Amino acid sequence: MDATWAARKYQVVVRGEQSHTASTVMADRCDALFGASLLVVAVRELAEQSTDIPLHTSVSEMTIEPNSPVVVAREVRMHVDLRSPDEALLDSAAKKPAESVPGIEERASVTIEQVQTHGWGVAPFPAAGVELAARAADELGLSHRTMMTIAGHDSVNMKDVTADAGRRARRSG
Repeated sequence: MDATWAARKYQVVVRGEQSHTASTVMADRCDALFGASLLVVAVRELAEQSTDIPLHTSVSEMTIEPNSPVVVAREVRMHVDLRSPDEALLDSAAKKPAESVPGIEERASVTIEQVQTHGWGVAPFPAAGVELAARAADELGLSHRTMMTIAGHDSVNMKDVTADAGRRARRSG
């Protein structure tokens, strides 16, 4: 791997009004879960609309309050994750859920707050580490190719550790 995709992550809170599922007529409901569901669809459609450049979108870690089988949800908290190897596309895509919010709020009679929790740009890995991995694979007779990581995880965290170790080795050697 020689780089990681860029990402933007958001915490979203959809607020409605708690009521009983049987006694509250549909027109009077302020259903946070309905509003959240509309937003989930809007986020998914971003990826489906991006046909030339990859865009991965996801909604996860959903918390529903009060999470009862007979109560209309008063609040939904969820994570929105957007990723792409193209930062300009990612920046453009990140604006679109916010553009959908007023229509969703009106349709579901809810309010929606979105806060970016963190994000990063396309992050190249140190060339020396990429070259070292390729040489090690060659010496072992293993095939390899250079690619960007989408998920990140250990490779993103380890790139800095291995770069530091490489710098120390060059200084002492």
